[in-house]
Amino acid sequence: MRPIRIAIAFKLFCALLGAGIVMATAMGVASRISFQRGFLGYLNELETQRMVTLTSNLAEVYRARVAAGAAPADAWAFLHGEEDEWRRIVRASDRSFRASRDTEGRVDGASTIELGEPAAVATVALSASRPVAGAPPRTGATGRGEPSRRTTLLDARRGVVAGNPRPAADALVGPIMVDGKTVGWVASAPFRELTDAADLSFQERQTAAAWYIAALAVLLAGLTAWGLGRIFLAPAQGLARAIHQLAAGRFDTRLSVTSSDELGRLAADFNRLANTLERNENLRRNFMADVSHELRTPLAIMRGELEAMEDGLQPLDGRSIQSLQSEVAALSKLVDDIHQLSVADVGSLSYRRVAVDVPALLEQAVEAFHDRLQSRGISAQLHVRAEPLAVTGDPDRLQQVFQNILENAVRYADQDARMRIDCQRRGAEVEIGFHDSGPGVADENLAKLFDRFYRVEGSRNRATGGSGLGLSICQSIVAAHGGSLVASRSPLGGLALTLRLPVAVATAEAKA
Repeated sequence: MRPIRIAIAFKLFCALLGAGIVMATAMGVASRISFQRGFLGYLNELETQRMVTLTSNLAEVYRARVAAGAAPADAWAFLHGEEDEWRRIVRASDRSFRASRDTEGRVDGASTIELGEPAAVATVALSASRPVAGAPPRTGATGRGEPSRRTTLLDARRGVVAGNPRPAADALVGPIMVDGKTVGWVASAPFRELTDAADLSFQERQTAAAWYIAALAVLLAGLTAWGLGRIFLAPAQGLARAIHQLAAGRFDTRLSVTSSDELGRLAADFNRLANTLERNENLRRNFMADVSHELRTPLAIMRGELEAMEDGLQPLDGRSIQSLQSEVAALSKLVDDIHQLSVADVGSLSYRRVAVDVPALLEQAVEAFHDRLQSRGISAQLHVRAEPLAVTGDPDRLQQVFQNILENAVRYADQDARMRIDCQRRGAEVEIGFHDSGPGVADENLAKLFDRFYRVEGSRNRATGGSGLGLSICQSIVAAHGGSLVASRSPLGGLALTLRLPVAVATAEAKA
């Protein structure tokens, strides 16, 4: 069963949408909890303010009873068992409280509220308070049931006079003060949950509104996730299409770099990769074309000569055999050069690294080419500084480099040309310069001299030139030794090939 392919855009959309849903749900739950706690606190604050008005009204009732001739100790006796009278007083006080809130928007005054037993006294300043915006409608006394049943009137000795006969232990307790004396107490149980229909309806509306807002937030999160997914993944999708085209062999595919972030750098790296692949593909095609051409020419000559011998047009003598041998030698040299170049490319050439005396190696190479240089009338001069010039490398491979460069001069330099070879130390490198007097190479062709099968028009041809791989092999060997080989104009008027190799480090210095 093939696995289901899920696009990264859909994954990103789901991730952002999931994060939005989690955030919206958390905000909805937190908002509901905060509203419940805050609304109960709001109701308890209103209850505290209502008690201030009630204690003030009860103080006036107490004064009126004493003025009418009642003893101070019996001023509350008229309320014993008179629940209707108690409800009337409480309702009148609530009407006064609502009227003061509606007309002034606040309740002025302060009261000392005692929580629990008289021994635990907490002083609470009841400051001016405005109604909360969006608060539920106030029905009845305060909109939360019958206040007279939640409120208890206590005498100065904390005996129950009227109202709830069993006040809660954590009830809010407010003193009734007359001429600086406490003549009674008012206790009211705090709100712990919503029981009034209006309050519950208001809470349900607020909860529904919170969930509507959460649903809208999820919708906006989905739209945002979809838009951000398209924006952020557009470069990645373009890169994926470009990679598919590159894998299909379209090496001219390029991406437009429009940013400097990670995706922009990735697009730039893709363009560099495409350039490299296109260049390597062109080199491969050119290499195959050059190899087929180089192999086809001597094979065509050999085939023509053999057919001429077979038809009797050309005698089979020493001259014919010598011509065939020369073509076979050319083929062998070409195949050997191609083999060495391929081995050098993959880094499989074997190197025997020892300390090499460069001047001595140069003298051996020049001496080996002495006769061939004289046959072309080329005078070679070797200039070496009188100092040790040693490098670490393979003497056979370096000798191959020197011989290839000298072979290049023999093949392409003019008749009776001059050649100068300099060897000196420059800093941490040994510099060997090969200069000839001509012919020169155009500046635009200097860098191409190390390309495979490259020949300068007019001077590098099959009649006088080799396979066109000698300098490429030299550059690979020099690079393996940590050096460099560059071409430039010679002061003598021809071509200059400059070889630089790192100086050999002494054993004591290497250990240090």
